Amino acid sequence: MNASEDVAHAIHCPRANVEANWPKVQAALEAVGAGSEPSQLAALATIAVESAWSFEPIKEFGSEAYLTAKPYYPYFGRGFGQITWEDAYRKYGQVCGVDLIAQPDLACDPDNSAKIFAAQWRDKQCHILAAMDDWRHVRIRWNGGTNGMDEFLACVTRLQALQAAQTVAVADLDGEISV
Repeated sequence: MNASEDVAHAIHCPRANVEANWPKVQAALEAVGAGSEPSQLAALATIAVESAWSFEPIKEFGSEAYLTAKPYYPYFGRGFGQITWEDAYRKYGQVCGVDLIAQPDLACDPDNSAKIFAAQWRDKQCHILAAMDDWRHVRIRWNGGTNGMDEFLACVTRLQALQAAQTVAVADLDGEISV
C-alpha cells in the first residue's frame, strides 16, 4: 500500500498524518518480521480505529478524574495502539530504549509509538491472524474484545478493495490484462 491519498481516504484519516506516520510503522513492522501485505492492511485499519481517525499517536480520551480512576493509571492508553499497564510500558520502553516508566508520554513520540505498535503486533501474533484473513480475531487479539470491530472491518474492506483496484491497474499497465 503506497498511494497515501487513497489509503488515507480508505481509512478516513488525514493524508498528512498517514504520510508522516505510516512509513515509520511500516518500517517497524518489517523490522520485527510482521510486514506482510495482509499484516500491513490490518495494521492500517487498527491504527485508524485506535487513534480515533487521526493516524497519529494519541492519549486515551477522558477527564483527569476518569483517567486517574483507571486501575492502570498513570499508564493509560498512549500511542498508535493505546499501550496500557505498567508492565507493558516497562517491556516496550526497553524495545524503544527509553524509560517509559519515568516518562510515559514518550509513548506518544511517533518513532517510539511505531516501534511499540510493531512489537506488540508481533507479540500478539496479529500478523499471523491477518495472513489467514481472520480479521475478526485480529481485532479481538489486539483490543481484547470487540470494541471498534465494525469500524475496523469496514476499514479492512475498503483497503482490500483499494488493493484489488491497484493490482488490476498495475496489471493493465504491464499488459497482462486487457479489458
